[in-house]
Amino acid sequence: MTMIERVARAAFARAKERGRLAGYSGPPMTWDTESEALHEDWRSVARAAITAMRKPTDEMCRASGLADGTGHIGQSEEWKAAAVFRAMIDAALEE
Repeated sequence: MTMIERVARAAFARAKERGRLAGYSGPPMTWDTESEALHEDWRSVARAAITAMRKPTDEMCRASGLADGTGHIGQSEEWKAAAVFRAMIDAALEE
């Protein structure tokens, strides 16, 4: 399963749960019983969410393990961490 599909299914499941909490009483909704058009709508939401994550925060770069013992990360290490993260996000978007 691609990352886009994983995020789409998770977002769908969360929306389904919110609908139940809001009093939705229609037939049960499952990913497998919904239309391909609805799946593509959720994949679009997933792509947007993943794209929004493409630029890592400073905290994410520090958490990359490239920080020195003081918890600081040098510019070259920050660039490396950000470049790797962006490459991973780009790969997820190409799946």
